[in-house]
Amino acid sequence: MAIRTGSSSPKRIRPSFAPPTPSASTSPRITSEPTPGFSACPQFPSAFRTSSAPASAETSRRAAISIFAEKIFQQAPLTLYGEGRAARDYLFVTDAAAAFRLAADKIHDGGAYNLGTGVATEIHDVLAQLASALGPEPAEVRLAPLREGEIFRISLDAGQFREGTGWKPIVSLAAGIEIFAEWFAEKGGPH
Repeated sequence: MAIRTGSSSPKRIRPSFAPPTPSASTSPRITSEPTPGFSACPQFPSAFRTSSAPASAETSRRAAISIFAEKIFQQAPLTLYGEGRAARDYLFVTDAAAAFRLAADKIHDGGAYNLGTGVATEIHDVLAQLASALGPEPAEVRLAPLREGEIFRISLDAGQFREGTGWKPIVSLAAGIEIFAEWFAEKGGPH
């Protein structure tokens, strides 16, 4: 996830962390106004896409963890692209929100900053942790090659942002998955 700061105009975040609406600038914006479509679901944000392929209706508003949880709950087949070896940097939503607050308060240089844990975790490991936290195993896991234009491995160095704000992520992937699984179980599955 990358954020752009600046003092000339307020910025707006997209709390559901969906891919940004196409515009002249695709950087998340920060403001105190609520954004329609806010999701109260604890999640790992995807403020940018890791593929140039068009988003499907299924993936356009949700991230892998929530999609996987729904498929596990429904005992429906799920697909791991990159043969399950594609890796992403998972930043929990509360850590991202804290970073956006700090950016609004402390950074006014108009620069762009990476936000991430610096750790790339393979998607098959994420699925295994999620299945363990939720209980049931997935009914079927299909392995597929990466979609055209998709990035195989990504992790982000937030060092420059940390130097300017003192921010660092607090919630580990394992802890975030446990928080998500508890929330998912409390609400009785997908909504």
